[in-house]
Amino acid sequence: MINVLIVEDDQLVRKGLLFALPWSDFDMQVVGEANNGKKALEFLEDTAVHLIITDLSMPVMPGIEFMRVVRERYPQIQIAVLTLHHDFDYVQEALRLGAIDFITKVEMEKENFAQILGRLHQRMRQETQRNDTGVKETYFQTDVGFAVFFNCEKKQKKWMKDAANGQFFIHQVDNTFSFCVPYQEMNPSSHHELKNKLQKVEGCFCVEVRGIMDRFYNEVYRLMQDYRDKLLFYKCSQNRYLVKKIRDMEKDSKLSLKDISTVKKNLSTFQWVYEEEEFQGMVEELKSLYLPKERLYHLMTELIEEWNNQRWFLPAAQYKEELNFEDWKDVHKWLSEFRFTVKMTAGTGYASDVVNSILQALNIIQGHMKEGLTADEAARSVSMSRSYFNKCFKDIVGQSFHQYLREIRIQKAKTMIEETNESLQWIAEQVGYLDEKYFSRVFRQQTGFLPSEYRRKFRKRQDRLK
Repeated sequence: MINVLIVEDDQLVRKGLLFALPWSDFDMQVVGEANNGKKALEFLEDTAVHLIITDLSMPVMPGIEFMRVVRERYPQIQIAVLTLHHDFDYVQEALRLGAIDFITKVEMEKENFAQILGRLHQRMRQETQRNDTGVKETYFQTDVGFAVFFNCEKKQKKWMKDAANGQFFIHQVDNTFSFCVPYQEMNPSSHHELKNKLQKVEGCFCVEVRGIMDRFYNEVYRLMQDYRDKLLFYKCSQNRYLVKKIRDMEKDSKLSLKDISTVKKNLSTFQWVYEEEEFQGMVEELKSLYLPKERLYHLMTELIEEWNNQRWFLPAAQYKEELNFEDWKDVHKWLSEFRFTVKMTAGTGYASDVVNSILQALNIIQGHMKEGLTADEAARSVSMSRSYFNKCFKDIVGQSFHQYLREIRIQKAKTMIEETNESLQWIAEQVGYLDEKYFSRVFRQQTGFLPSEYRRKFRKRQDRLK
């Protein structure tokens, strides 16, 4: 049996994992639970554990720090990460620390329990096999290797059988990925011969990897698996034989949080929804990052949430189609359909340029909430007269300019009250109210509570859930 330790500060999530998942169906048993990394380390001193499932955002000891300590003290223990979508920027660091997988809480909400454990069980087995063959302690003694990726397991098995001619060491990394290195340095003619053979193999593509001398097998294999997923998802090359330097691949694999932040910001302005040039530029920028499929899924989920927060008045605000991206074309298609749905539902008889102007005004309002933008200023910013702007705004948005402004201010204030410890005066100023008493009065009209009451009730509710 695989002994599992669950480390999660949210008691509901922790108990949900403990009781809802069919552990025994996958030869697993939960032998312990902890609400922070420090307690988990104390538990590990006395109990044998094979797999840890840990959150990243925890009190006392952050998840990343906990993982570092486990890696130092218990290198044989495998770790899977439990995360929310907004934690994803830390997942890359978790993977570099050896996490074999990460489980999103979105998956749990959909009750994909068997799928989650099946995936973990498979990856545990793969890691065990690598440990048994000494892969983690073995390094390459040649500078060039060949990663061969197949579109199905059957074709890989046939190729391995045919290729077993004593010239190469071949390691089957997973069901569709093999890595081979020559037993001795290749002369130019042998290299050319191998390249020709690999290009003729049906249903596969090959990456010639250079610069792997003294690199650990496991390190190179992980990098190639990540690269394989990107190649297949983005179809960034129709060439079935590529030559790559290992250092360049490492550089490409490190996601820039700055670049991701920029793309998220551009997405959330929704300028791309109504301007074709903006859309094409945003799509190219997003594709150029080569984000993993899971990251794209979370990015689109955040996009829908942001749309619902900003534009609840449009039918497209209910756009909750299941996200299922098989490749980059699906992402591009989904974004295009999102734009089309918005344009079809936001018309209300007005010309498209008028609708676009109102949508642009919404972005301006969101970005200048603190300054207290007036209807006259908003109208001028989109080159419309105030009277016509007010009429169009109410027809398209379903509310007057002042009603809409008041609602988004209070909505933003609620978020800040929930997520920060800032003073109510500071929060009032951030959403455009210089007078805290007036802010409190408007807040109570909209929510039924004074801001201070709302904060107390929210925190009591959070404490009950722990």
